Amino acid sequence: MGANIIPLKGAGNVVANVTAGTSVTATLAIKAASGAVRYVDMPGGNGQATVASGEEAILVVVNTPANLVLFDPFQLTSETNNGVDYTLQLSGATV
Repeated sequence: MGANIIPLKGAGNVVANVTAGTSVTATLAIKAASGAVRYVDMPGGNGQATVASGEEAILVVVNTPANLVLFDPFQLTSETNNGVDYTLQLSGATV
């Protein structure tokens, strides 16, 4: 079980590539100065978006196993105790 929320710094064309040995889902969330948020899907872990000056960008990476995992917070198993292990290649922004 696990997720990472990574604030990104910078503006312009942001390109992200997430690779993992397990099934993960990655999304870029971009918040405009008006408060509106747009989400950029990253199929296969690859995505890009243009971030305007004054916008906030966040990369979200979530563990998404193929089969439903039953979760009991009082009795963790090896399946629920695994973190999110991935590699991120990023251009156009910094973390």
